[in-house]
Amino acid sequence: MTHSLGSSTSVNFVHTHNSNAIRPPVLTPTSIKNYLCTRFSSLFVPKEERSQYTWAQVLNPFGELKHMTLRNWNFFLMGFAAWTCDSMDYVAVNLNTSNLATSLGVSIKDITWGITLVLMFRPVGALIFGYWGDRFGRKWPYVINLCCLVVLLIGTGFIQTYQQFLVVRSLFGIAMGGVFGFSLATSLEDSPNQCRDAHAEKEMKAHLKWYQISHRTKNVLRTYWLTVVYCIFLMSGFTFMSHGSQDLYPTLLEKQLGFSANQSMVTNCVAYLGAIVGGIVCGHSSTFMGRRLIVILAVLLGAAMIYPWAYLKGPAINAGAFFMQAGVQGAWGVIPIHLSELSPPAYRSLVVGLSYQLGNLVSSASSTIESTVGEDFPIITATGEAGYDYSKVMSIFIGCVFGYVLFITFVGPENRGAGFEVDRDTILGEELGGRGEVEEDLVKTKEILVHKV
Repeated sequence: MTHSLGSSTSVNFVHTHNSNAIRPPVLTPTSIKNYLCTRFSSLFVPKEERSQYTWAQVLNPFGELKHMTLRNWNFFLMGFAAWTCDSMDYVAVNLNTSNLATSLGVSIKDITWGITLVLMFRPVGALIFGYWGDRFGRKWPYVINLCCLVVLLIGTGFIQTYQQFLVVRSLFGIAMGGVFGFSLATSLEDSPNQCRDAHAEKEMKAHLKWYQISHRTKNVLRTYWLTVVYCIFLMSGFTFMSHGSQDLYPTLLEKQLGFSANQSMVTNCVAYLGAIVGGIVCGHSSTFMGRRLIVILAVLLGAAMIYPWAYLKGPAINAGAFFMQAGVQGAWGVIPIHLSELSPPAYRSLVVGLSYQLGNLVSSASSTIESTVGEDFPIITATGEAGYDYSKVMSIFIGCVFGYVLFITFVGPENRGAGFEVDRDTILGEELGGRGEVEEDLVKTKEILVHKV
């Protein structure tokens, strides 16, 4: 039995579905004016939407985890573990730039090129593995991706020359590029509705042939080009923000401020603790306060911490590092769900992974830029040796990045609460008249959603 379109159930279903559907851009003067006029008001969650949540849900970010089954935890931890290990292997080089420079007989600036190459080649991996996973199922592409990563990680320990270092890090970048999209999709798709504010979706099956890929991709880019371009610009700012505040920070601590290896490690660990706290708090709060609003508040927190993060000496710098990364990674805590909600459903792995990795490509030279510009500001360091003023360069750099992220987030769209079902970009008629075709579309879409859930 179906509901007539005059019923409140059907009307509510249509309105809820259409409010989260992705529409092609309409670039008329009127639509552009209306869009810009709503950028401030759309930062906030409407009162009606906030009233759906209890104070227990708002104050406890872990309460809804009780709905997770063993299967849900398995998929979540699979994605979480893969990205955690991947990130750890990337950061290992950043924490040892000075030691690597000494071992290979090159400068710190030369070692930062190894960091740059990883980021430059990540879009290649995102494209290859994103296509493969979206078209033919994610399981085996995911497994092969991780196997390639393991081989390259072991190979890194056997390099003898600077040239070998660059080659291995480039290949590592390709393997690393595929992991983010897989990890994000794996972590979110199988989670229950209460734990991620979206419907569950089964992994995509291999029903498409290779010759269809070019045609379908052309269609999605033609329809959603503005969304894809915005995601790339957004992720460019975010990757500049994270790499600009992290990659060369151990070098600043050791070479300019005179920290020992142990002191530098403690400060970086405190910073990462701040990142964990910020990511959890901001990611959870974005559901009740708005995705873009939380990003803006987190960025403002990071901007307020620039001076204590870069200039304080001794244990006091730990507080600056903690709250700096709480702001930076707090903003990042919103990104996985925000990007997933903005992405076309059938191409989520591709759009999320590719926009993130293209953002990495744009920001790939962050550490190289900072180290190169730093050489123009020679100083006498805290240890009495000749060095460079990384504090000044990194402070100016990250301040500019914060300004860009504030702007691009403020003017951008938000699709909070969107379902993850493949067919949510189908827009249904909202008029109560003309029931025939509209009701048929409504029933068909309901059947699709029930089948998938």
